Amino acid sequence: MRRLRIRLIVVELVAANHVRAFGRWWQASARHRLGKLSGELSDD
Repeated sequence: MRRLRIRLIVVELVAANHVRAFGRWWQASARHRLGKLSGELSDD
């Protein structure tokens, strides 16, 4: 039972790490898209 709990903690840590990395990538790509949009708008 104890081993299962340890495994669950490890899985949660790995999942949290992946979510954090995905969130960083998502913010960067969203910022890139917004920058491209505002750049096109300011060209007029």
